[in-house]
Amino acid sequence: MPALWLLCLPSERWYAGNEQDGGSGTRLHESTPTNQENTDMPKHNPKPTILIVDDEKANLLALNAILSPDYAVAFAKSGGEALRLAAEIKPDLILLDIIMPDISGFETLERLKESAETMFIPVIFITGLDSEHDEEKGFTLGAVDYIKKPFKSIIVKARVNTQMQIVRQMRSNTLIGAEFLRNAAQTMESVLDSGEEPEEGWRNWVRDIALLVRTGLEALAPETPDEPQA
Repeated sequence: MPALWLLCLPSERWYAGNEQDGGSGTRLHESTPTNQENTDMPKHNPKPTILIVDDEKANLLALNAILSPDYAVAFAKSGGEALRLAAEIKPDLILLDIIMPDISGFETLERLKESAETMFIPVIFITGLDSEHDEEKGFTLGAVDYIKKPFKSIIVKARVNTQMQIVRQMRSNTLIGAEFLRNAAQTMESVLDSGEEPEEGWRNWVRDIALLVRTGLEALAPETPDEPQA
């Protein structure tokens, strides 16, 4: 039976892995409620979620201490585990190391961008590689930022907060776009239902456009997540 280790973290959360599988990560869990008031709390954390990918426990501990007061934090200790967790929990942001034991952070980012489930999740590289070539490669592959180790807490906070502001703005724009499509579809459909005799071919054109708008709206609305809370 493989040895199991627990990585103790602040805020009564824990991270479990085992030595045999290299300590692959799992999502952090809140501690078990101890009274009736706590059991009525919502199961899902309203905080934005950050997935941290690093094979060094010291870095996981440090980044958790920096970010857990403001964000829900999940961990992975390998690129493969990061891919699985990213698809499963849909984090708002990923902090990704480059040098890892299975697949590199560069390859992990490439695979994230290839999947429709994860291609729009912003990724910040946080790594000991400090050459201009590595930094350029990270941005070319689609990273939104690049933090060099050893990192400073104030830099990590500032850059994470900046990306979260961008995420909130993009989601706000998505909601505005969805509302515009909804109103456009309703206007077109009301014209079609008015009973007025339009010019030849015009009714079919409006009907087709309304159908396209409705189709786009239906595809957009389920993917419109709640806005992260700062």
